[in-house]
Amino acid sequence: MFCKQIAVLAFLCLGTTLVTESVLDSDLNRENLCTDTFRYVNDAAGYVTGEVTIPVNGLKDIVVTVNATVAGVLDKKTKLLINLKSNPQDLIYNPKGKAVYDVLFPTQNPLPEVTQISLNGQILCLSDTIPSLKPGESLTYMSSSHRVTIS
Repeated sequence: MFCKQIAVLAFLCLGTTLVTESVLDSDLNRENLCTDTFRYVNDAAGYVTGEVTIPVNGLKDIVVTVNATVAGVLDKKTKLLINLKSNPQDLIYNPKGKAVYDVLFPTQNPLPEVTQISLNGQILCLSDTIPSLKPGESLTYMSSSHRVTIS
């Protein structure tokens, strides 16, 4: 699966700026343990976001939580955000479908490492990867949740 991730990220690097390539190159050293649930996405402007895909399997109350870490100390105002990308109506009419979420990172360099994704408190994927730190450098833990209720 690691080779598959390299191929996808290498493809995403085509036609991007040098700044974006350096961000993505650092991600090549990370093994994404959540390949079925999470992926990094590079938009046309070179901004890196994340995408979480969750099978809802008929659930009526969906709480998705994403945890991440990043080297350094972030301002209290900067937060990890997740937003429902899927149309909630699609989840009503296709209860076996998948909910897709955008993950917006508070910083691009260094790019946060997604460490855990859970659905209704059950861990779907867990990474034990911790960003490499320089002596005296801090590590920031962040979390964001999104809840949708289908009636």
